[in-house]
Amino acid sequence: MIQIGWILAGLWHFLRRSDELVLLVSLLVGYFSGYRMWTVLAGVRQVGGIGNTGFMQVTQEAAFVALYAILLGQCIFLGTYMLVQNRVFASGNFTLSPATSRNLQSKVFLAAIILLPATYLIKGFAAESFMGGFALNISATAYIRLFPLVLSTVAILLIFLWRFGGLDGGTRLMNLGLVCVLFWLTYGSQGRFQFLAWLVAGGLIVAAPYRPLTRLLVLGTAVAVAAMVFAVAGVQRNYFGDSEQLVAVDRIIRAEDANMLEGFALMQQVIPNVYGYRWGKEHLETLIRPIPRAWWPGKPVGNYMLKALGVDETKPSGTMGISPSLFGSFYVEGGYLGIVLFSILYGFGLGYFMRWAAGLHPAPALLVRGLLCASLVPLLRGGDLAGIFAVLAMSFWPFFLLLLFRRRELLPNSSWFNAPTAALATIRTGRRDYMRSGRASVARSRSPLQR
Repeated sequence: MIQIGWILAGLWHFLRRSDELVLLVSLLVGYFSGYRMWTVLAGVRQVGGIGNTGFMQVTQEAAFVALYAILLGQCIFLGTYMLVQNRVFASGNFTLSPATSRNLQSKVFLAAIILLPATYLIKGFAAESFMGGFALNISATAYIRLFPLVLSTVAILLIFLWRFGGLDGGTRLMNLGLVCVLFWLTYGSQGRFQFLAWLVAGGLIVAAPYRPLTRLLVLGTAVAVAAMVFAVAGVQRNYFGDSEQLVAVDRIIRAEDANMLEGFALMQQVIPNVYGYRWGKEHLETLIRPIPRAWWPGKPVGNYMLKALGVDETKPSGTMGISPSLFGSFYVEGGYLGIVLFSILYGFGLGYFMRWAAGLHPAPALLVRGLLCASLVPLLRGGDLAGIFAVLAMSFWPFFLLLLFRRRELLPNSSWFNAPTAALATIRTGRRDYMRSGRASVARSRSPLQR
């Protein structure tokens, strides 16, 4: 009931602020925690676990304890965010200026032409290195193989240009073709969260110009398609039948791919009884993770699952582990105290960043919202924060550089965008003030004859 209430609160926040973050988080967290528990109680499936690894089977009681902890973090995180982010995002009905559109189009197309063949080469090199006995986590291969993740940024910018760049028919067709190629390259059973993230951001961009209710319908359709594609990719990991789509629908109904609830319960079997709380080291590890183990042979193993399973990270291996959700990562830091403190910090930080983005022109503000929503998809999964932050950094570093070095060009009066649309970006904390200032700005932008 509480999670259903948060979904309704997210819908209210979306209609009032044009901010999709609360609704997205409420849906994702509710799906992998409350709905996952309901499927067990309804007899649709049994509580998950990992056998033959030294962990005990997860019980319903342990799953309920995990559910309450996740719910605690969800309430504090979203409550803090809504208190901080009280600004309204301007309308997404705009177009880029011709000069900006041409400049961005040439750079994005050039990046796509370079990265598409480079992705094939890098993936082949990483596969050969792994088969040759090189451990991906102690050699430069680990960093090289993450470079193609920047294709997510290329895909988002291509969708952005297709929607707001004023491209002609031939260029729009080429743009759409590149998006399809990027979808094929990023789609796979091992990197499912990569394409799921940019699909969510792309759906948000496509829906931006519509009225709130129409946007909600478009976003719902995009999320449904993304969930279906995600489930099909999950089926392909260990199923080779002729009805993958039917099996994928069954997996969605039974929440088979949303195992964060059991991941939280498994984590509580070793934290803090076997391994103590980390007291901030889970986040600080983000700073030391980029150091190759070849340079630092004694670098400590940070993943609690690998410790508990007795995995030697210096040996060639793939990736493994169970995700306990973002709130499970908070629990690793300091138990329930860690959940409370880090939920407040994350809610305040994301709320302040989105509040700042609301003061930009609607074009970069839309990209920031898409960036954050795309980042939250793998971040809410949790489990290895240092690895997740590395993936996000390698996926969206062009956005970070743009926000850092060209922030003045992103303001409402920038020449990058059409002047009448830029006047709509005057933001106030209240909806009535925002609508009033928006109408006044439109009136000032008209010619004397139009007035």
